[in-house]
Amino acid sequence: MKKFLMATAAFFVIAVPLWAQKSDAELEALIMQNSQVGPQTIDLGSEATLQLPAGMTFIKKDAANKIMEAYGNGSDPDRYGIIMGDEGWFADLNYVDSGHIKDDDAQQLKGDKIMKMMKDAEKEGNKSRRERGVPELYLDGWAQEPSYDSTNHRLIWAVKVHSSNDPSPTINYSIIALGRKGMMDMTIVNSEDKLNEIKTSANELLAAITFKDGNRYSDFNPTTDKIAEYGLTALVAGGLAAKKFGLFAIIGAFILKFAKIFAIAGVALLVGLKKLFSIRRRRDEDDWK
Repeated sequence: MKKFLMATAAFFVIAVPLWAQKSDAELEALIMQNSQVGPQTIDLGSEATLQLPAGMTFIKKDAANKIMEAYGNGSDPDRYGIIMGDEGWFADLNYVDSGHIKDDDAQQLKGDKIMKMMKDAEKEGNKSRRERGVPELYLDGWAQEPSYDSTNHRLIWAVKVHSSNDPSPTINYSIIALGRKGMMDMTIVNSEDKLNEIKTSANELLAAITFKDGNRYSDFNPTTDKIAEYGLTALVAGGLAAKKFGLFAIIGAFILKFAKIFAIAGVALLVGLKKLFSIRRRRDEDDWK
């Protein structure tokens, strides 16, 4: 376990841009002191627990926020941590106090309709990006169309995206676990050639989240609990769906989400991931010599 944590620390030393890089020793200490390796139970505050599977590493909130700041993403009070998998993927875990999200529109999750909404939002977002002089972002379609498990109240979908300065597709898996008053939100990022590995890991993580007593979806109290102003379709589609349904509170969600994804899924990060797992394999091989 210690060797894996050291390799994880080495990855972040490699991947963090030089202009933001802490000293190697400082960064390694930060990660070593704030990492947990599966299998084990991760406490997610008063809301839920995560049964972290074997082969995954969880980096706690404070360290995760510092790492994200180094990438220019900024600290997020809703962030619970970062999860890394042996297959080379990287996930950001957040809790969103959205209010209770009704799933009445579960049968209306039509992939082609939602993709059109997202494409329209993309146009609006890219206009803003051009004005700011930053790379434009483009949707290349579904890697997995939205699907909802009405028994366990889990929502999953994945898109293929690329930027104007890098045509290589990136896979972005979104995993949502609905609770009484909000949702656990995970975004898994990696290159397109890792799609099968990401699918497996996404489903593992989807099943690994358990809301605590009193915070389960079924614990909803319509008399006292806040209800979100949007449903599943708007949750997937983001900004334009928010406008369509008059939900000004989430306008721009699509733009913000994918800006964040590309910030953490840039070339440096993906190269760093490959180096991380190369380092780990070499160390594991050395142990057998």
